[in-house]
Amino acid sequence: MSGCDRVGFRRLTVFLGALVLLIGSGTGWAGARCVLNMGWEPYQYQEDSHLTGFDIELMRLAATDMGCELKLHQRPWQRGIHEARVGVQDLVAGASMTEERQRWFYYSAPYRTETMALFVMKGTSDLYSFSQLRDIVDSQFRLGINRGVYYGKAFEKARQELIDNGRLSVYNTEQQKYKMFMSGRIDGFLGGQASIKALVKNYLDDVEIYPLKITTSDQYILFSKVSTTPGQVARFNQSLAKLKRSGAYQKLVERFLQ
Repeated sequence: MSGCDRVGFRRLTVFLGALVLLIGSGTGWAGARCVLNMGWEPYQYQEDSHLTGFDIELMRLAATDMGCELKLHQRPWQRGIHEARVGVQDLVAGASMTEERQRWFYYSAPYRTETMALFVMKGTSDLYSFSQLRDIVDSQFRLGINRGVYYGKAFEKARQELIDNGRLSVYNTEQQKYKMFMSGRIDGFLGGQASIKALVKNYLDDVEIYPLKITTSDQYILFSKVSTTPGQVARFNQSLAKLKRSGAYQKLVERFLQ
């Protein structure tokens, strides 16, 4: 019996933000699959045909410690969230804590943080006088976001009004959002500081961060309440804590996040 079997994982599917990973026992898991939508550097991306990133490598280490096999396949973010909610997938990684998600998922211990920021065209910050998200709602500013991403409580309060005013555009990928920004379809967009900086690393002369606090939140692995148990969450947390004590976690931070 494998280590994964011993902790009771019949099928462990991990959805990592824009990526889904499937952790299988290696025995009796024919057709097991993992879903991903690559291009979320430094968390999940492809480098010379190799899938890597902070989230991917952390899950690989955790899977090894748990005696599980890791397999990868593709899915859109929103679909992956839905499949985990109904138990087709087991885990969601790179997710913030929200009241709605708490209805459907158990939460792991937090494993990293993410800071959301407002990005505008280089040299245009002086054109705006935003001191809070409310100021964006009251302006003609055209804002872009990603579908299914949580940008904090203040934004959630303003979301519907931005939609009603026709000034909120929602995109499936960071790449699509950035393309619309560069074509002038939107004036700015919300995104994670680390992932956007990595996305536009070859175009840093084109964008800048507007000095407006959006949100900084812990990121978690969400476990489907349909297909996993609190005991399995505890086993994963043990592996995560072990990686932190051993220094393996810090090495990943230094490799991908610093």
